[in-house]
Amino acid sequence: MDSIRIALVGCGGMGTRHMYGLKELTETPFCRVELGAVCDINPENGERAAGEVESLLGFRPP
Repeated sequence: MDSIRIALVGCGGMGTRHMYGLKELTETPFCRVELGAVCDINPENGERAAGEVESLLGFRPP
């Protein structure tokens, strides 16, 4: 079955917690969710989140 691509909109405190939740989900055999992008109104938060995703999931989203 195809995976569902999602975007993380808002990369502050709660968005960061969602990133870690996604990391836990990707470690389960039934996860079909793929993070396609991160964005935040504050460009620094978006860049920081992209870097964290890269270290957590092994790729840097746009």
